[in-house]
Amino acid sequence: MNKRMLSKNQYKRLRLYPMARRIDERYGIELEQIDDAWLVIGASRTALELRNPRSDQYVVLGTDHVREFMSDTGRADGILVLKSQVFLFARHMPQIVPLN
Repeated sequence: MNKRMLSKNQYKRLRLYPMARRIDERYGIELEQIDDAWLVIGASRTALELRNPRSDQYVVLGTDHVREFMSDTGRADGILVLKSQVFLFARHMPQIVPLN
């Protein structure tokens, strides 16, 4: 993965694969996944700061969590294929968990 190229994605809209998993921690259930386009609000060679415009949630991913960058068919500016799974919670900070 070319980390220098990733740093040029600031202000782009990127989809995540696998999609972020949404958890309702109050009832301990997983909610339906939504294929959101995340806005890159900060980008460097070491990290990407992403904001979900729909839910206003933030997540910071190290560039080492990105397996590859792919083009998209028009819904967003691209797709980030991750080595990790993003878990989103209503009342807690997001968690990033490595995939096997």
